[in-house]
Amino acid sequence: MSLPVGNDKCRSEFNDGLAHVAGHLNSHLAREAEWLGLIESGVGNSDGCMRSLTAQAIAVSLVSWFRDHDLAVCKQAAYVSAKIDRIRQQASSWQVAGNSLVFNLFSSWTWLVSDCEPLIEWRTRFEPFRGLTGEEKRPKDIHKTYFDEMFVGYQLTLALRRDWQRLGERTEHWLAEPPSTLKKMTPDMRFFLALAKGDVAGMEAALAEIVTPKQRRWRENWQGGYTGRLMSEEAVVYAKLAWRNGYQVDVDTPYIPKAWLPVSPLQEYTDPYDFMREFDIWQPLPE
Repeated sequence: MSLPVGNDKCRSEFNDGLAHVAGHLNSHLAREAEWLGLIESGVGNSDGCMRSLTAQAIAVSLVSWFRDHDLAVCKQAAYVSAKIDRIRQQASSWQVAGNSLVFNLFSSWTWLVSDCEPLIEWRTRFEPFRGLTGEEKRPKDIHKTYFDEMFVGYQLTLALRRDWQRLGERTEHWLAEPPSTLKKMTPDMRFFLALAKGDVAGMEAALAEIVTPKQRRWRENWQGGYTGRLMSEEAVVYAKLAWRNGYQVDVDTPYIPKAWLPVSPLQEYTDPYDFMREFDIWQPLPE
């Protein structure tokens, strides 16, 4: 991790963020056996235990890179987090993907950083909002703000599918009249438009805006609490999307780790828990 030279505030923020994650990791590891026992026995809240193991894997991924500079362990842990997300979706896809922005634009960083192609391919096919894309007439039982978030969140699905025409058309429509509650996400939508057009300079300009202090501050509420002082989840997702499509964006910021961007899968990914080894990611989701 390279921090801006002489930027004491940024360095202090980074050190505090890393200490925070490392502290949580120690707490998670102390309870790992308890969570696994509950999952295996089927007693208690299995989903809550899996959610805790996901958080543990995220902490491992972050500490492995930002403290130990071990990219392979970072990717392996990101894979563990992403696969447990997939397993949780089998039990309750709506619960896991219930927040369109959080699931799509933020938690997807582990899927993409892992570079595990089968998981990413599954994620590409997944319809997180049960057919709702934010384009339809809003159902009466869905709040307008949430419906607006669905529209923005679905952009990632289209980008993963390389549906550039539809992605570009939706983005231009949104930028012409942004919802008042989501205007701060204008740089995100500018990124999607630039990606749809293959405009590298436009992508880099949007990413540079997303990682500004002002943008990062308000986005902290969407993130899981571990990453905010170390990296920008959505900026990493967007940069990985660009690299996966041959656009080697380069932004001068410590919040998009450059070593994470090349698409370089591990030779092998390991499932550390029995419930992971027994799970087939390609099994159909329940109706």
